[in-house]
Amino acid sequence: QCVANTYCSSLSVCTCTTSYYFDLTTGNCLAKLSYGQTCSSSTQCSTNMICTTSQCLCTASTYYVSPNCVSRVSYGGSCSASTLCDTTLGLVCTSSVCQCSSTQYWSTLSNGTQICANLRALGQSCTANSDCVNSATSVKCVSNICECDSSGYYLDQTNVVCVPLKVLGASCTATYHFECASFNCDSTSTCVTAIPS
Repeated sequence: QCVANTYCSSLSVCTCTTSYYFDLTTGNCLAKLSYGQTCSSSTQCSTNMICTTSQCLCTASTYYVSPNCVSRVSYGGSCSASTLCDTTLGLVCTSSVCQCSSTQYWSTLSNGTQICANLRALGQSCTANSDCVNSATSVKCVSNICECDSSGYYLDQTNVVCVPLKVLGASCTATYHFECASFNCDSTSTCVTAIPS
């Protein structure tokens, strides 16, 4: 009963098929517009496209591969260029893999959404070592807080950075035993042998 390019929907109404849109001016179903064509509404554009600056263009989470817009690659997926990665999640193509930049980590938000977030600084909350700045060298996630890795570093409280533990004979701040690998800074401000337990 329906005219060309339409079908009878479950509501018993003649509706345009998926590759067509209803044109109010002509009262007909017209073929959806392809990438780069002039439009006045997103309903005129093909799947995964929106009408932006009067052109049918890919949505932010897709990119154009003739003749369609296809989903961008998510975290951990392979890529050949950053434009293929889902930039709405903050992803970039590094070593042919979509991942967060070196200043970010893959985070799960409280609502379950996953996205690239800025690395956590010393004293900020974390769930894994990789959440923290300098986790590859001097920082660990301890009791859900980014802290200096006490096996080789101490916190320089003035500059708020992790500094390597000092060796025997190195100068230290008297009474700041934590600066020394031996955990013993004597009255002459020198790291000395650990006190026997």
